[in-house]
Amino acid sequence: MLIVLFTAAILYIVTKPPGDLTLKEMLKVNPPPPDALSNTEQQVRVDSILPDTEKTIPAEKPGITYYIIVESATNQDLATKKTEKLKNTFRADFIILPPTKEGLFRISDGKYSTLEEANSALQHIRKTIRSDAWIFSLKK
Repeated sequence: MLIVLFTAAILYIVTKPPGDLTLKEMLKVNPPPPDALSNTEQQVRVDSILPDTEKTIPAEKPGITYYIIVESATNQDLATKKTEKLKNTFRADFIILPPTKEGLFRISDGKYSTLEEANSALQHIRKTIRSDAWIFSLKK
């Protein structure tokens, strides 16, 4: 099935369909030969394999959480003190992440389920809390 999708994507890129013709429409008119698919794949309709190419692909990846890092600390006690100071100053929810391999404790202004949400919040955080804040992604 992946081979079919990859081949269709290459075909779409190389042939550049005229006007508003989508990849899905092209494959309905000119489907791949049946011998190129396994028995299971032959039973799957093109509609169910291909997403609607007119829709946008979401920015998030399943199983990833995004954090906006505003500060780091070299030990747990220092991270806790910095977090309390940030909470009192900005009245926001700050999180201390587990230590990195280097032993740094990252302090995040909340957590976000999509990259779009994190990017939106990052602009505000850079203006109000820390100009060099950055997005960190972590697999769940």
